[in-house]
Amino acid sequence: MTLSSSGVFLFGMLAAGMVFASPSLGEGAVDSNPAQVPTAMAIAQPGGEAPSPTAPEEAVNPSAQSTKQRTSPVAIPPDRIEPDPAVPVRVIEVATVDPQDRPLSNVRVALVRERQSISEGNSSSLSESVSDSQGKLRFVDVPLGSDTQYRLLAVQGDVRYGTRPFGVDSHSGTRVLFHVYPVIRNVHDALVAGRSFLFIEPRDDVLHIEVFSELHNLGATTWVPDDINIRLPEGWKAFATNPGDPDLHVVKTDQGVSLTGAVTPGQHGMSFSFQIPSNNRAQIDLELALWPNTAEVQVATVTRTGLELEAEGYPAAQVMRSNGQKPMLVTGRSYARDVGGPPKDVHVTLRGLPVVGPGRWVAAALAALLAASALVLARRNHVAAAKSDSSLGTDNLATTPVEQRDAAASKGHPRSEHEAEREARDRLLDELVSLTSAHRKGLIGTETFEQARQTLVAACVRLERQLSS
Repeated sequence: MTLSSSGVFLFGMLAAGMVFASPSLGEGAVDSNPAQVPTAMAIAQPGGEAPSPTAPEEAVNPSAQSTKQRTSPVAIPPDRIEPDPAVPVRVIEVATVDPQDRPLSNVRVALVRERQSISEGNSSSLSESVSDSQGKLRFVDVPLGSDTQYRLLAVQGDVRYGTRPFGVDSHSGTRVLFHVYPVIRNVHDALVAGRSFLFIEPRDDVLHIEVFSELHNLGATTWVPDDINIRLPEGWKAFATNPGDPDLHVVKTDQGVSLTGAVTPGQHGMSFSFQIPSNNRAQIDLELALWPNTAEVQVATVTRTGLELEAEGYPAAQVMRSNGQKPMLVTGRSYARDVGGPPKDVHVTLRGLPVVGPGRWVAAALAALLAASALVLARRNHVAAAKSDSSLGTDNLATTPVEQRDAAASKGHPRSEHEAEREARDRLLDELVSLTSAHRKGLIGTETFEQARQTLVAACVRLERQLSS
């Protein structure tokens, strides 16, 4: 699943209205009042005061993390990947360091090679090494080529996370400064905040729902989601996900979806979609669960005559436009200053959805009845004409073998009348089966079902009586 144009539009609107206190996201101040900014939700707000940075010892050692550290973002230096003439060709020299750029020894590092070839197919390989007492390690004799990309992964038990993909130079080696962070699993100990974009699109007989999420890790640790699940509405189907972030994944479960992988310092994006049956309802109420620490939410749908969008506790939805994009009906709010903390879900109501009225099924029943009646009438007229020809002795006028066979066949047409009636009855029975199936799936209501069913059953009874006579 790729990010739809609607999703791009929503991301742009939300980014314009909210600034996270992260070097990668631009400038912004953070409210330092713990009573107003819940744990792990250090979101920039106008007029806030930036707190002092965390002490190095507290940032490196998860056991030494204080409440102050968990509510204050820290400056995270980026990894560096660059060609270096001092490094031999086909060699990748790695320095593993902590968030303060201090060497880390005995770090297990994997080098992943991804090769894409049209003629030979895609392939992947992996090699591992461990950093020495100076935090150094090397990968030698690495293959070159424009079709090859590399990525370094820190391996900490069952946790893996790494650098961005990179290529290697054919004229020099590659030097990498690779930051490794302590791993924590409790989301309440992580300085992680998120925002979600929920796009609901009414389609023929389903609601197509796309969920776009951003997670921002503003601390100096790697958060590993542990048993982070959200339930999807009853009857959900057609799950799809976009594997955009190599270290973070949304996977399907029996109840909904689960978040797996690793959230390193910085910004991470993920998205998935699913559908729920609309069941021919003009109004649908949805409970859409959110990821933990969701600090801001926007809900949107298409603009359509009569269609209304409402989210409980949110402002009235408004039509928003962006250059080159279709207008959207949007509402949203921030939870960054809510004393009660972030919500677990959002209650959304859609009104004015297109529905199929009873006329469709009644018309289908009547059409089937008329078609069956016309078929029977046509057969009867043909039989009557055959009997009239027979009374005039037309069979005696047949001179060729073919004409004689046709004349003989016309005498047997009274049995074809019953065949026509049985064909008409079977057609009505098929329509009755389709009607019952639609009712069981919730596509039509009980009143409509009974009305159309009575019409079809009456026609079937009439034909059955004709067959029995």
